[in-house]
Order: sequence, then structure tokens, then C-alpha cells
Amino acid sequence: MPGFIDEQTLHMKYNFTYLLGFVILLMFFPILSCKKDKKNAEIELVTLSTGDGSFAPFELVQLDLPDITTENAETNTEINGKSVKVSILNNQAIFVVPDLAPGSYTLKFTAAERTFTAALKVIAAPSIAQPAQYAERVEESIDSSILSLQQYANHAELSTEAKSAARADAQLYSQLLSTYKQQYEQLTAEQKQEFARVIAANLDWITEIRSSLSATNTKDYLRLSRQPSTLSTVADFEQAQRDAISNWLRSTRVLLRNITKLAALLYAMPVTGAIPIVGTLATGIAVGYMFTEVMSSLSQNMTLMGVVVETAFLPYQNLSLGDFTSDVYNNAQEKVYTAKASFRKLMTGDESGAEAGETLQQFLTNYTNFKTSIGSLIQKLPNRFKPSVWIADFKTGVQAVTRNVNSKYISISNISNSAVQLTATKLTDGSVKLVARTSATTDQDFSYDVTYSNPATSSKELKKTVTAKVKAEVDSSSIYAAAAAGTWINTWPEGQVDEIQLNAGGTGQRTHYTMPNGGRQSIPIGDSRNIVTWRVYKSENRYYLSVGYVNLNVNIGGLISNYPNMVVIGRPRIGDPTYTTTLRK
Repeated sequence: MPGFIDEQTLHMKYNFTYLLGFVILLMFFPILSCKKDKKNAEIELVTLSTGDGSFAPFELVQLDLPDITTENAETNTEINGKSVKVSILNNQAIFVVPDLAPGSYTLKFTAAERTFTAALKVIAAPSIAQPAQYAERVEESIDSSILSLQQYANHAELSTEAKSAARADAQLYSQLLSTYKQQYEQLTAEQKQEFARVIAANLDWITEIRSSLSATNTKDYLRLSRQPSTLSTVADFEQAQRDAISNWLRSTRVLLRNITKLAALLYAMPVTGAIPIVGTLATGIAVGYMFTEVMSSLSQNMTLMGVVVETAFLPYQNLSLGDFTSDVYNNAQEKVYTAKASFRKLMTGDESGAEAGETLQQFLTNYTNFKTSIGSLIQKLPNRFKPSVWIADFKTGVQAVTRNVNSKYISISNISNSAVQLTATKLTDGSVKLVARTSATTDQDFSYDVTYSNPATSSKELKKTVTAKVKAEVDSSSIYAAAAAGTWINTWPEGQVDEIQLNAGGTGQRTHYTMPNGGRQSIPIGDSRNIVTWRVYKSENRYYLSVGYVNLNVNIGGLISNYPNMVVIGRPRIGDPTYTTTLRK
């Protein structure tokens, strides 16, 4: 009927209304569920690792934050009622431990909708001297680094690019130090005390980084690396090379060992302004001081790395011993030579190759770690703080240089002729002395191998085969003996002059003598007190005359020179080079 709703229609409307409400409820349920999940996420706790967990008051701490995308944020919290500002920078939480008594504490803060906790064990704070001493200590260290970089910038052996980068870094750290010094001077006495406590709490690892570079001296190394030695001695380039690697490794291992501390400093630097955004103003200025000291040391490290990379390291080719293709020796003749070879610079692929020896492999391994760890940190610095000196790259093609080689890395072997004895002596000046001998009656051809080996640097050896000839032995002793017979004049240092008659067969007699004040005296023939004996002998291809006064038990004589008008200068007093006699025929 009009104006009325029948029971069936009413029942249908009721069912539709119920169904509509149920659908709306289903649509609203996920929203409630999301809100509940989000609320749960806000209270999610994440425990952070603190390593050994031991920190001093005012020590700079950096903790890794897992799965955090928020960067350059700040949050405030407390530890035992002490206010702590935590900076979230590059997925790291950076803060300064507040002034707490020794004990165990918990750091708790919220970031990126998660709550993080970290267990901290606080140890006793270092004692503090006058605050100004801490500022001055860091300033002196920075000034030393700046001076070193300025010296690099004027070093004749460095490339133009390396000198320019060193000069730019010296200017950068000079400007930063000037800025922080001005800010420090404006601090109150209480703030300067806080500044000193921050420096003191972090002084050990910063000093370790600085002192690791104190022994670095590349002056001689640079000269040796870029040209053959022109000195009177053959420089030991290989030792200089090992020294440079050791210096760089010492510094690099310290940097890598303190990578967490280093990261905290680098991450704390602001995009705008100069004062790091960590803790109070005094703390920020202290961190700025530490940053400048560490980065100036790092620039020195990377400059030294560039020196090492630019140096010819690995043996390449063209080993030689003397400038000849074939050599000729008189029997028992001494010849002194300097070895030379070409050496190549490090190339891409040497890191994974098998050629590098133990010392060089240490460099390559640490180079890779340094480039990965330190390089990535520096890249995250704001541009205004980035150093100009950068991590040098290896060469993509062969770049070689020829230089002299110290004899300690040279060996002689494989003498081809059994009738030849070849003796090699490594002289203290770095050269090699060779003596070829033969007892054959004819000239002897032979060959020998010259080998360069330095396993500490490379598994590769350089080798060259040299051809040579040694002339047959010619003994002229009988000729000299025949020429020696006759009258000789022997002059003693005191001025006395003896006349000696040498007879064939090795006998003779002093026949006359003249005293210094004059007066020539004759001696009877056959006087047993004035009998002499004599002989001519050969040693190392030289001929000598020896005359002995039988009654006096004295021998005079020496090397024969000026044949056939022979002269002999001898030293009858053993161990007294100034007491000499002269025999003239």
C-alpha cells in the first residue's frame, strides 16, 4: 500500500545496511593495523656495538647505524643526567662522552623512527695541565705538517701537479688553523678548560698518527728514484725503496687502525661554516683543531704515497755490467764495473699479479685498503675541507727508467770454460770487481751470466750472458831477474846511501856506504857482515824485487817500475808506511 513498506522490502534494506557497514569496517581495519605497526616501529630497540666500550670523558665517539638513510640530523639525549648532543652524519652517530665518573652507562637516543642503545664503559679522565698548553701542542704539530707540505711544494723532484697539490693543502690547513685559533681566543676560561679536556681525551690516537710520519724523509729517495746515480758510489736504491715503503706503511697502518676515530672527525665537519657541529662550541673548536692536525698528516701520507707510486719499482729489462758486448782480460787483471738495468713503475694489475715480492706486496695490499677505506671517507667530506693531494693511481702502460744497481743484488755464475777462473768481489762502493785467470798457455774464450735478484721487491730476475776472453799467462820474471843484476843505490830515510852489487843467481854484497854527513866508505869484498840475497817474483801480474841484508835481518825492495831503468820503493818497517827506502839501478 502507498506510504507503507512491506516486511520483505524492510528485510532487504536491513541486510544491505549491515553489509555496507561490514565493508566499511573491513576497509578501516588495515588503516588501524598500519597505525599499530607504525607505533610498534617507533619503539623498536636497536643495540649498537661499541667495540671494547671503554671511553674517557670528552672522548669523540663514532658508532655505525645499521639501515639508516637519514643524514645530517641532530638529537639530544642524556647519560646519567648529563646532556649529550648526538649528530647523525653519513649513517654514523657521533657524540662526545660527557663529564662522567668512571662506571658503566647506557646511551639511548632516537633516530629515523627507531630507538638505539649502546653500552658505554667510562674510564677515568686524563689529568689536565694548563689549557693553553693543549692548544699550543696541536698548533705546533699542525705548523710542522704545513712546513712539510710547503717543502714538498718546492721540491725539484716532484711533479708540477704534486707540488701544486701540496701547496694548496698547506694553504688550506693554514687558513683552518687561523680560523680555529681566533675562535679559541674568544672562549671563556671555563670553555678553554673544556677544550683542553676534549684534546686530552683524544690526544693518544692523534699523536700516534702524527708521530707515525716523524721518520719520513724522502729527499734522497726522490733523487734516487728519478735518475741514475751520478755519485762516486752506487747508491742502494732498493734499500731507499724499502725505507719509503716502511715509512708509508707505518703511517697508513696507524690511520687504518684509527679509522673509526678518523671517521668521526671527518663526518663532523659542517657543510657551511667552519666549526664542527658536535657538542658545545668549545668541543666543536677542539674537534676542528684535531681535524686540521689529522688531515695535514693525511696529506703528507698521500704525498709520500704518490712518491712511491711514481717510482720505478719492478725490474724490467736491459741488465748490463759495463758498457761492452765482449770483454778482454789480461791474466789476473782486475776490472771494476757498475751494473745497470731498467725498472718499471707500478701498473694496474700488479695488485693481483704474482710478480711483486713480500715488501712490495705489503705496499700493494695496504694501498688497496687505504684507497677503499680512507678514500671513501674523504669523498664524504664537504668540498671545502677536501685535500688537493689525492690517492695516486697506478700506470696503465709501461713507464721505465734505467739506473745503476748496487752490487749486493748482482751475482756472477755459469762460467763456461773450466780453464778460466772468474772471481767476483762486491765492493763497498756498490761496484763489482772481476778478476779473470787462467793457467793455460793459450788465450781462453769464455762466457758468464750476470743476474739481478731482489726477492723482497720482485720474483722476477734479470739475466744477461757476457762473452769474454782472458789472455794466456806470460811470466817475465826471468827477464826482470836478468835485468836486475848489477849495481844498485839504496837510499835510507835517515840519509845513508848504500851501494849494492847484485850478482846473477840471487847473491850479492854491499860494497860502499855514504853517511849523511858525507864520506864514502868502501867495504872489502867477501865481508860476511855485508852479504845480501835477492830475488824477483811475480804477484797479480806485477813484478817485485826483494833484497835482504843477511847480517841485519832486514829486507828492502818492492814493486819494480820504470823498466829497464828500474826503481823500487819499499817499506822495510812493517806497519810504518812513512818509513820507505828507494832502490835505483
